[in-house]
Amino acid sequence: MKVQKIKTENGFRYLLLDDNFQIIDEVYRYLRFLDSTGKSPNTLRSYAYHLKLFYQYATENNLDIFELFNNKKNKPIDILSNFLFWLQYPDTSRQQFHFEKENAKRSNNTVNLIVSTVLEFYEYLHRNNEIDEFNLYRSQRTNKYFKGFLYEMFKHNVENKRSILKRPVEYAPVNALTRKQYNELLSVCSCRRDQLLLAFMFEGGERLSETIGTHLCDLDNLEDGIVKIVPRINPENNARVKNYAGGLIKLPSYVIDLIIDYLTYDISNYDSDYLFLTLHGSNEGKPLQAANVEKLFARLSKKVGFKVHPHMLRHGFATEKLEAGWQMVDIQAYLRHKNLSSTQIYATYSDELKKEKMRSFLDKSSEKLKGTADELKKQNYSN
Repeated sequence: MKVQKIKTENGFRYLLLDDNFQIIDEVYRYLRFLDSTGKSPNTLRSYAYHLKLFYQYATENNLDIFELFNNKKNKPIDILSNFLFWLQYPDTSRQQFHFEKENAKRSNNTVNLIVSTVLEFYEYLHRNNEIDEFNLYRSQRTNKYFKGFLYEMFKHNVENKRSILKRPVEYAPVNALTRKQYNELLSVCSCRRDQLLLAFMFEGGERLSETIGTHLCDLDNLEDGIVKIVPRINPENNARVKNYAGGLIKLPSYVIDLIIDYLTYDISNYDSDYLFLTLHGSNEGKPLQAANVEKLFARLSKKVGFKVHPHMLRHGFATEKLEAGWQMVDIQAYLRHKNLSSTQIYATYSDELKKEKMRSFLDKSSEKLKGTADELKKQNYSN
């Protein structure tokens, strides 16, 4: 079984081939459907590899993909639960026992992503009248009473679906850039363009792809500090807006000044719709590519003495807003996370922030608290 990468007029796409190198038709149709809904090539690639794993599991266990829910003798929950176990402990699931306990090959988070792909694939087959109806979800209601200050700007679902197979996930502490580190990075940049890249991601909370995908026409409200995030089909530098979730960012005045200087002195001689351009070499004047930015961050990391990657700036934006008192739902809305679960990575930081504030309060209030304690000691209650 193999995932085959192919080149099309719209860029690279992916096929799943069986053991005889034949295209698996239902997966081909599903990936084509996802492509038509605007999923990025990277997402299509991930889905293809996730489904490859499920088909490998099905082959090992003589499982007919279409009979999983159609055949009443099958026990789909048990089969899919065993698939989860197979993903994490493949040798043990095949009864290839170790003298010591087998370490998990994949994290719960990775397993959840793979199983989510499989369930979405079956949802497609059901809606296409190829399999019977199934329901492996439980409904969860979001808090419809609490509304953050950005609530009215965005659409919200009151009820979410959660797979009954979803495994618990412990969110690791967010590796976020501090403002001090951000200032260090700005100081070692070799040109205005690089400083502007950092500013869009740290001050605006943008993803890298959203930043390098910015067009000049997205700056038409620049006098108000507003930059639009606009989803586009097949952008020249493959810089897509994730989930086609357009929006806007509000930038501080120093960044607006930087944009104006960059437009005036650095790219006025180039004929391009893009804001961020390659300024040297054979691709001079063409839209900046993500690979170029990754190399830039490698150079910046060496200069400042600590490792930094683009998404750390977006994390830095979010954690700074938490410190400023933003609620989690407001950060979700601004960052355009499809699900609140994506924003929960900041929950650990939020808890630590609350503890730190409480420690600070207790330190500053020590004299007042001592007075209360002394007052209690004066009381002499009989037992």
